Amino acid sequence: MATTPTTPNQEEESVEVMEDVSTILKNEIQSICTRLANLGEESLFLSAKVAEKETTKLGSDTGFLFMSKFNIVQQFYHFVEDFTLPILQMEQGLIG
Repeated sequence: MATTPTTPNQEEESVEVMEDVSTILKNEIQSICTRLANLGEESLFLSAKVAEKETTKLGSDTGFLFMSKFNIVQQFYHFVEDFTLPILQMEQGLIG
């Protein structure tokens, strides 16, 4: 199956669409966390995007308190980074 080469504009548009989808999903997750908290159920959600050196923290007030008290965000990021960095480097041809 042949693939059609993409132009820089197509790649930029693709990244923008992915970022929009990511934002929509994160908004939905936060909405769910808030609704759960209103029902008496606490929650937290972490995501890490190592390539962008970015983390997202979502959850209830108690979930945020837990995250900050135990510094799990940084621990989670470093865990994901250690796991995914070799994969990213291989994809970029930095290691063989």
